[in-house]
Amino acid sequence: MTEALDLLLVAGRTALIYGVVLMLLRLIGRRQIGQTTPSDLVVLLLVSEAVQNAMLGGDETLAGGLVSMATLLLIGWVIEHLTLRFPRLERWIEGRASVVVEQGRIDRKAVRAQKISEDDLIAALRGHGIASLDEASMVVIEGNGRVSVLKRPPDPRFDPRR
Repeated sequence: MTEALDLLLVAGRTALIYGVVLMLLRLIGRRQIGQTTPSDLVVLLLVSEAVQNAMLGGDETLAGGLVSMATLLLIGWVIEHLTLRFPRLERWIEGRASVVVEQGRIDRKAVRAQKISEDDLIAALRGHGIASLDEASMVVIEGNGRVSVLKRPPDPRFDPRR
């Protein structure tokens, strides 16, 4: 009975840690996955190491690790289904899309709110084949952190077929 209770405690601690880490990550903001810096990676690795002990609570058995892993997978599955059903929850967890460039002009306030630098934004635009801000009609940082670019239509005066 105590072994089952110990495993139940592992599942409970794992769920609690998941919720706390999710809330903290939402509070401190996030960068795009593609823009992860070495310091972001170090933080991620250290957080995972730090919370491992809290999740397992000294239970370093195979069963404890499997229960913790299964709990994390179950929480991920539940959240995925809940966010499909409840758009407000999805916006809270995933974040909202934010227009950061409109008609070739950077919205510096929106860029700061997304916690990215203008240099990172320009690099993302280059990744989309944009050589100049004038080429961008709209640039959106999606809720998942990806950058979407709507290019301006080409000026018909420069079309040699005219």
